[in-house]
Amino acid sequence: MKRRLLSLVMATGLLVSLITGCGKTEASSEKKVTIVFGDQVANVEESSKYLWDVAQEFMKKNPDITIEFQGSDHEDYISKLKMATQSDSLPDVFWIEPSMLSEFSENGYIYDLTEDAKVRGIMDRFQDGMLDVNMVDGKLYGFPSEVMLPCYYYNKEIFKKYNLEVPKTWDEFLEVCKVLSAEGVTPIAKGALSNWSVWNWQNIFVRYGFFNDIDDILNGEKSFNNDNFIHAYEKIKELSDAGAYAENVKTIDYYQAIEVFLAGNAAMLDSGNFACRDIENSEIANEVGCFSYPLIENGVTDEMTRIGTFNGPYAVSSKAASDEAKKEAIFKFFEFYYSEEGAQIVANTNMLPTSKFSGTVDAEKNPVFAQIVDLYNEEGWSNQFQPYGYMATNVADTWADSMWGVALGNYTPEEAAEKVEQEIRY
Repeated sequence: MKRRLLSLVMATGLLVSLITGCGKTEASSEKKVTIVFGDQVANVEESSKYLWDVAQEFMKKNPDITIEFQGSDHEDYISKLKMATQSDSLPDVFWIEPSMLSEFSENGYIYDLTEDAKVRGIMDRFQDGMLDVNMVDGKLYGFPSEVMLPCYYYNKEIFKKYNLEVPKTWDEFLEVCKVLSAEGVTPIAKGALSNWSVWNWQNIFVRYGFFNDIDDILNGEKSFNNDNFIHAYEKIKELSDAGAYAENVKTIDYYQAIEVFLAGNAAMLDSGNFACRDIENSEIANEVGCFSYPLIENGVTDEMTRIGTFNGPYAVSSKAASDEAKKEAIFKFFEFYYSEEGAQIVANTNMLPTSKFSGTVDAEKNPVFAQIVDLYNEEGWSNQFQPYGYMATNVADTWADSMWGVALGNYTPEEAAEKVEQEIRY
């Protein structure tokens, strides 16, 4: 009798245990959340390492949340993004061109982040005005992805050899290029096969009032073919006339231009903070300095105006935000991403954090990045958004082509400006 009773108790206990165990497994399963994250690079781990590293640390701290990246090259990515709107299959979180925010918000594809960002304190993590470009009708539709700070890197040894100082003004910049070219040294490494590598040329347009007129131009009230923009194109031509670029500039791309600079075959590299990691990992890291675009005395805006702001934002799909568990996980990630800890992880990859950063940079270990941080924090500069991301992709690409056309002698400044004007009206 005792044996039968004991067996019954054990069987009952086993049954309860199984039921309880199944219940726990099911509940645990329900808490698991996967965030599908779209990015405009083919390999997120390599090309967006700052994002990848933050995500890995976040998942360690939050094992119930998985971040699954979906990346592809920019042009293919934008095409897929537009197609996804038709099938209601947008990623939960995704990188987007600033120029697309208005269309996506009006059609209800993306979620209004404003109130959640305020309540969670995310809005307080950024400097005043730095989120403006991600606003549509006063509502926030995107969080910043990365800082875009175009600059020139220069080889200190080459500058020293030819007794050159870092140029502060446009005339000094042209003179440096002329001296180097006369000595048989390529002044600036640049590659025309990457038509989008026009960061510092955009700075010229910013100095000539790009943001003063671009809204009226896009609305048809003014023309892109105007005196100020023609002057900007003329500055690009002045650089070419000064022998700034190598003869093979037409046949190499941006990544090959980096290799030319790192091999010591060019005195300067036209790039930005995003090239810092490649330079830090090179043999000439300790020989490299950086400077912002030289001052243009006869521009339209303040002389100390430069591109120094966020790249395209991260948006949240309305569909993902309608799932409370997923929405909570997404905002939990963004809280971490823009925290001091997240900012330090970003800085550890030699990228400028998008949020306020009071962490540390090891100048001995990362000499170039330390200079980039100093350059970004340099007082007196008025930072502007990157113009390229302000326009529709087809217009921006035509604009980039037009700048290269002037640099390579294929267009006059007037022809280049008219080419963009026609693309806007097309």
